[in-house]
Amino acid sequence: MNALVKSEATVDLSRFTGAEKSAIVLMSLGEEAKQLWALLDEEEIKEVSQAMAQLGMVPSAVVEAVSGYAGGALGVA
Repeated sequence: MNALVKSEATVDLSRFTGAEKSAIVLMSLGEEAKQLWALLDEEEIKEVSQAMAQLGMVPSAVVEAVSGYAGGALGVA
C-alpha cells in the first residue's frame, strides 16, 4: 500500500481531482471504508482504483487536508 510521508507545507487541494481525493480518503480509512466502497458504482470504483495506483506516496499533510475537506463537505468536521 502507499506510504504516508510527513510534510509541513501548505496543501493546495485544487491540484487533486475528485477521484484522487476520494482515493486518499479511502486509502486512509483502510478496512473501515467498506461501506463507502459499496456506495460507488462500477465506473467510480474504476476511477478511484486508478487514482490509487497512480498517487504513490501521499504526504500526511495531504491526507489530513483531504480528510478535513471531506468531513467539512459532509458536515462532519
